[in-house]
Amino acid sequence: MPVWHAAENERAVDIAMRGELRNEPRAATAATICGGKEMPIDGSEKTTEACEEALPGMSEGKRAAWIGFLQTHAAITKALDADLIANVGIPLSAFEVLFGIANSSEGYLRMSEVAEQAMLSPSRVSRLVTELERRGLLERRSCPSDSRVVYAEITDEGRALLAEMQTLHSEGIERRFFSALSSEQISQLGELWPRVLQASAAVAAGS
Repeated sequence: MPVWHAAENERAVDIAMRGELRNEPRAATAATICGGKEMPIDGSEKTTEACEEALPGMSEGKRAAWIGFLQTHAAITKALDADLIANVGIPLSAFEVLFGIANSSEGYLRMSEVAEQAMLSPSRVSRLVTELERRGLLERRSCPSDSRVVYAEITDEGRALLAEMQTLHSEGIERRFFSALSSEQISQLGELWPRVLQASAAVAAGS
């Protein structure tokens, strides 16, 4: 996920929450962050020039790889999100919440655990769970031994819809991502991403 400034991220997810789960119109232009600047992902010369200014001293090859990664992630994520909303009326963020809970060992998670798994703020998760509960896909449960702890548990209806969403999501990934790559290129990406993640983790550990 591109790193947004916290305020911008919260504002964006709040807008998405109000619109996506209620099938309201959404902004047509997706955007990506290039060196801290939000840019449209249209691949235009203007966007490229602005990103070049935001990444001074970076070689053309590195800049192309980085901008390509950000633009591809933003565009495909937006499209996958739109696919789910159009077919089942549930956004990608809610799918990730349902998936995380369904695949837990007990079929339920603490609200804090849901937020951690989905990489969303507690307030954002609370609103998502409320909407999913209203639709009969999740239920809130209290902890018998600690009234402060609240669990989110997936229902049978939630599991049924999740199975449908997983099929749609997988088909979308195949069409929008893997169809453009050869088997060799897919294998190369599978080997490269762990190296990038390990490098990032090493930098974070040393800071």
